[in-house]
Amino acid sequence: MKKPCIALDISKGNSYYQGFIAIDKPICKAKPIIHSKEGFDKVMALTNKIKTEHEDVMFIFEATGIYHKGLQMYLEDNE
Repeated sequence: MKKPCIALDISKGNSYYQGFIAIDKPICKAKPIIHSKEGFDKVMALTNKIKTEHEDVMFIFEATGIYHKGLQMYLEDNE
């Protein structure tokens, strides 16, 4: 992994997210979020924090049936 990323473990109703600067350099520990605007805003706050020091952030998550759809729409709407 050459660029910073946020990895998400998607489940029904809630998920966990963790930011990485490099494959062996986490920026934080895994944190839970619920699938709501407030929960997704936490992911965006970490994204903005990483972007202050790096150009771009990649999001990594598995397409899990329909559970990822809300997060995917939120990320697309917020570029």
